[in-house]
Amino acid sequence: MANPVKCQLECSVEQGMFQTEYCATVKMADGTDARFFADKSCFTKHGSNSFVHAVQIGKKGDAVAVVLPQPTFANGPTIIVRKSSVRRPS
Repeated sequence: MANPVKCQLECSVEQGMFQTEYCATVKMADGTDARFFADKSCFTKHGSNSFVHAVQIGKKGDAVAVVLPQPTFANGPTIIVRKSSVRRPS
């Protein structure tokens, strides 16, 4: 396994159940959506785009394994996304 690297994933967000959280949707490598709740401090906005803070734990070709700040509803905290949706924090 590669060394964990902090990263950000492009996502869409909407208000969560509580004022301090968002419900986020991230597109996985297979094209399906992963949804989860996380504290608003786990997100960054760049222009009109939203990004969730995550940790990259591996990659192979166009696929990148990341750990989200909270587990998804169906897949747990670790998901596989496309490399194009991952960016390094600035």
